[in-house]
Amino acid sequence: VLGLLPFTYEKQGKKTNLGYLQAPEDAMEDSEIMREWANKAFGAAIRAAAKKKPKNKTYLLESSAKKCYFLRTVADKLSLNNTTIINEKIKTKNTLGKFDIITARAFASIKNIMDLTQNNTKNKTKYVLLKGREQTIKQELTDINKNTHIYEIIKQRLGPEERHVVLIKEK
Repeated sequence: VLGLLPFTYEKQGKKTNLGYLQAPEDAMEDSEIMREWANKAFGAAIRAAAKKKPKNKTYLLESSAKKCYFLRTVADKLSLNNTTIINEKIKTKNTLGKFDIITARAFASIKNIMDLTQNNTKNKTKYVLLKGREQTIKQELTDINKNTHIYEIIKQRLGPEERHVVLIKEK
């Protein structure tokens, strides 16, 4: 509708298009517009995932009650009955369950995230971590066991700040 281009990134020298659009240019300059755009994008992503795999359970862990309220409102309005919002801070030795995919924003180092979620991994659990500067990511990755895990750093082109997605999985 707005003439937005598909979101793309480069992987092993090839350009990959993802199934969603880049944010509008004015969202890069205005935090309120970006927040509105992000809220819409979050809803679209959750809705798409729920439609593709309605039998899969999704658990969202958030320590902020205010953010949990927002997440519950979105899940309720979109009738995402397979989504559970948990208002809790992640702790080691938690009993949240085992998951195929664990994702997190940049709230802790990669090693700390992996340590905190050690009880929550299965044999082939994948991590999808949203991180900032590549130099910091590379430093953090020196702390993970390269004999048991492989990783990929995907650069995001979302504006002037460095943003990356780090994918980590067992060998």
